[in-house]
Amino acid sequence: MKLALRIAYDGTAFYGFQRQPDVRTVEGELIRVLKKLKIVESPEENDFKGASRTDRGVSAFFNVVSFIPSERADLARPEVLNHHLRDVWVLGVSEVPEEFHPRFWARSKTYRYYLVNEGF
Repeated sequence: MKLALRIAYDGTAFYGFQRQPDVRTVEGELIRVLKKLKIVESPEENDFKGASRTDRGVSAFFNVVSFIPSERADLARPEVLNHHLRDVWVLGVSEVPEEFHPRFWARSKTYRYYLVNEGF
């Protein structure tokens, strides 16, 4: 069984999506909670994948990650995960085919840029 999570996050709280040593990232926060709840052992062992990476400060509303759960798949529910996450919200969870990869199964991507004029 493989699960996909639809997530949203406030990018101002992170140094981007992709995990990096010694800084807070979206992927790092998700993996921290999934490991804490024993839903995954490690990103490599559980085939953790993300649909799209974002840079520092960039927020997302409809990003997707997938993984093969370990022993506690029953805890991979929005209400449980959201209780343990900060600045990341799980909007939904779905069982997906084993060959599912969120980056390649996406039908489309939409980017919106908001530029703020701060006295320039």
